[in-house]
Amino acid sequence: MSPLPDAPEWDLFIAHASEDKDDFVRPLAGRLEELGASVWYDDFQLKPGASLIESIDRGLANSAYGLLILSKAFLGKPWPNYERRGLTTRELTRTAVVIPVWRDVTHKEVAAFSPPLADKYALTATGVDRLALEVLKEVRPDIFQDLARRAAYERRLRSLPIEKIPLEQILLETPPRHVTLPKPLMLRLLLIHEAAYDVYPLPFADTVLNFQRDLRPGNEAGVWELLLATYLYIVREDDVPPDGRQEVFGLALRASTGDLNEDEDEDLRYTTIPRFREVRKEMEERVGMFD
Repeated sequence: MSPLPDAPEWDLFIAHASEDKDDFVRPLAGRLEELGASVWYDDFQLKPGASLIESIDRGLANSAYGLLILSKAFLGKPWPNYERRGLTTRELTRTAVVIPVWRDVTHKEVAAFSPPLADKYALTATGVDRLALEVLKEVRPDIFQDLARRAAYERRLRSLPIEKIPLEQILLETPPRHVTLPKPLMLRLLLIHEAAYDVYPLPFADTVLNFQRDLRPGNEAGVWELLLATYLYIVREDDVPPDGRQEVFGLALRASTGDLNEDEDEDLRYTTIPRFREVRKEMEERVGMFD
C-alpha cells in the first residue's frame, strides 16, 4: 500500500501511551528526526494553548505513515486507541500506512485488542537506534539508502586505498514513488538537469527517475536549485576553470546528503568549504528577500 500521492506534511505520526514516552518514544522520535524524517510527535508539535484533539487530528490527516507503539499501557488506554482508530481509518481509505511496533506484548494480547493488528506486519521494539533505522527503511527509503551508501563508502575508505568510484556504481535502484510529476516540476527538473549537465552528464530521463523515487520531489528540487545556484555563483564569481568545476559540484553533492566536513577542506584546490557555505547562505538570503 502506498502513502499519499501528494506530499504529506509529516512522514510519520507516532501514537503511544504516556508511560512509554520518556524511556522509549521520545528517544525514538528524536533519533528519527536526527536521521532526517519529519515526525508528528506531541512533544514536537503541541504548543501551549493548542487544542489537543485538533492537533492530533491534523497530525493524523497529514502523515504518510502511522507508527503504533503497542505496549501493555497502550492496549489499556482509550486515548491512544483514538489515534489508532484514526490511522486505521486512513489506511482503509488508502491514504496512510500503519506500522505497528510491539513492545513487550504478546500476539494474544494484541489479538484481543485488535485482531487485524495482530495479523499485520510489525516491527519489534529493540534498541532505539536499530528500530529507528528499521522505521526509516519503511518510511523514508531514500534517506535510508543515503545512509547505507555513506556507511558503505566509509567502510570502503577504512579498508581499502582511496580511489574514485563512479557514482552510478554506488546508487541503489529503488522503485519510483510517483508515476508522473506535474508539468511545473518537470520544468524545474529540466533546468536542474541543464545547469548540472557539464559536470554531471546524466540522461534527463534518469534525472526525472531520481526525483520520482523521492517522497517529496518538489522539496528535493528546491534543495538542488539552491545547491546549483551556489555552484554556478562560485564558478562565475571565482573564475573557476573547467577542470575545477567537478570539485565545486562535488561539494554540492556532499552538501545534499549532509553537513560538509571541514577536515576535508585541505584536499580542495579551487574553493573551500567556508566559501561554499558563505555563498549558499547568500543564496538563501536572496530567496528570503521576497518572503
